[in-house]
Amino acid sequence: MFRKTLAPSNRCPLPYLVYALGSLLIPLSYPFPPRPLLSMPRFVAVIFPVAWVLADSTERGRLPHTAVVATFAGGFALLATLFMNWWYIF
Repeated sequence: MFRKTLAPSNRCPLPYLVYALGSLLIPLSYPFPPRPLLSMPRFVAVIFPVAWVLADSTERGRLPHTAVVATFAGGFALLATLFMNWWYIF
């Protein structure tokens, strides 16, 4: 399944893939010891090649559209609930 999901990555230009991997590896290489993934959502939000691969996988039928929408909607509902109740999100 993992390989099937990443199959569109061969259609993505090499510089974009290098950018995506570098954007993930640099924050993971130098963690803040008390809270290692504190700023990770900020760094991951700008990795646009990952969104391209996800969109291409959904469009070509490798990932079910309803599963992707349900996952994002569930995450949004969880984070909105935590935010509205003054809980720490990250």
